[in-house]
Amino acid sequence: MKIALAAVFLTISLMFPVHSARGEEPSGPSFPSELQGVWDVHPWPCSADEPSDSDMRFLIEGSKRRNYEDDDTLVSMEEIAAAPRAWRVLSTSSLDPERTHVDARIYVLAGDRLTVADEGRTEVYVRCK
Repeated sequence: MKIALAAVFLTISLMFPVHSARGEEPSGPSFPSELQGVWDVHPWPCSADEPSDSDMRFLIEGSKRRNYEDDDTLVSMEEIAAAPRAWRVLSTSSLDPERTHVDARIYVLAGDRLTVADEGRTEVYVRCK
């Protein structure tokens, strides 16, 4: 039931544009501090200080999500729920040099678990310590 509800919520939220509360486009978006750090796919424990062979591991810092082979640059971020914390994230990929394609994802943070969903898949990550 929770997965079906989350899928409906994801589908609906990906259909609407993001604007700031004052109707302006946000300037200089940044990931919130609670999302910043190193994440890897659940259920494998990980250490932020050790090298990793995981291609699922990523680092969030400032306005960047640094993936295994590319970087995503934050375009906009809108908080869509307070409990658990959830955001609608729009970003561009360094794999798109023209920056013409914007990816939409939903990030849901519950403790040290981060669920990231887009139109094609959902992954659960753990915070690396």
